[in-house]
Amino acid sequence: MNATTEPSDLLQIANDKLIINALPNIVITILYLFLGIIGNTAIIYVYAFATKSNINNKYFILVLAIVDIIACVVNCVFTIVLDFMQLTFTNAGFCKLLRVLCHVTALMSAFILLVIAIQRYLLVCRPLGRQMTPCLRKFFVVLSVIFSSILGFPAVIFYGIADVTHLGMNGTACKYIDKAVGSPELKIYNTIFMLTCIVGIIAVCVLYFKVVRRIHQQRDKFSKGRKSSKNEKDESTDFSTNDSEMQSESRLVDIINKENPEESVKRKTFYNPFARFSSRSNKISHTEGTMLTNNEMPSETGLESNSSRSLDRNVKRKLSITATAKQRVRSKSKKIKESLKYHRFSLMFITITAVCFASYIPLRSLELMEVQDKDFKEKTFGNFLPLYRFLYTSYILNNIANPFIYGLFDKEFRKRLCWK
Repeated sequence: MNATTEPSDLLQIANDKLIINALPNIVITILYLFLGIIGNTAIIYVYAFATKSNINNKYFILVLAIVDIIACVVNCVFTIVLDFMQLTFTNAGFCKLLRVLCHVTALMSAFILLVIAIQRYLLVCRPLGRQMTPCLRKFFVVLSVIFSSILGFPAVIFYGIADVTHLGMNGTACKYIDKAVGSPELKIYNTIFMLTCIVGIIAVCVLYFKVVRRIHQQRDKFSKGRKSSKNEKDESTDFSTNDSEMQSESRLVDIINKENPEESVKRKTFYNPFARFSSRSNKISHTEGTMLTNNEMPSETGLESNSSRSLDRNVKRKLSITATAKQRVRSKSKKIKESLKYHRFSLMFITITAVCFASYIPLRSLELMEVQDKDFKEKTFGNFLPLYRFLYTSYILNNIANPFIYGLFDKEFRKRLCWK
């Protein structure tokens, strides 16, 4: 009896030691799980119920958040299970199911990011062209699920229960099965998988390159527009200032005449506010008025009437110019704000895509090495297995980083999240 139970006890002891070594990774994975659930739930709440942003911007945000929640739960639970059963994993069906789900959710997230890149390209580079309709958006989501399932399902064939050795102890783990390692079928699958990833990365890079170039072009254009709008605003301010100064000077002369009625009657003094007028700038010069006496003008009443009508016409004309200029400034400012909002969303999705690609580099690199050598992990990392586990699970960062990126780029998301 002791002879039959002793090896399993020793195997469990060795597995427990590996669990202790994996505790930092287990704690980090649990943190990933909480951050992923809370963060992506906040995204769904804010963009689905708390904001009134354009459906073009938030539709794929909601889809991506749902995919990230599913992926985060599946990947984190699977990682914790693997850490607790590094030498004692025996359920082949559970192993295959979790491997397929991990592949499908990861691929679907990547395909959604590709669709988002296409949408941003249409919105920024072809704003007057055909855009994604609600039916087309749903079609792309379904297409992403189909492609992800096709590429992820072969994991059922290549993953399963494999024999592993650790410090002379033989156990079983959920990984590439022995007959799949180095097989032509696995090489073909990995080649197709890598080519799909490369084509997707190139497509996303080309689309976002055009988006960024368009953003820089529009920013230069808006910068020039702001300068011209500022000049128009300054010009309209000059008109208003000149009109008010002209009226103030006219009122000042009236007050002087009222305070000295006798002198005014003798001299029949009248202030001509249009004595000096610059035809070149079409503006009124306010250097000084001209005092006309009774001897210098043929008809005091007629001149007062003519100058009053001329004053009214010029004031109305300049008020009209001022209103038009202000309206143009407001219109340009509104267009600039709307365009910059689209640009912020585009830069936000570019950042999300870059984080996604970067987070999967360690995983794919380790898997490619393990395909060639089943003992790669023990040979390369040895006593640094926690580092191996951390690199192997770094792709989960893709599922928890999006809430922080949204908070960085979207002011409305921050306000709603902070209940402001």
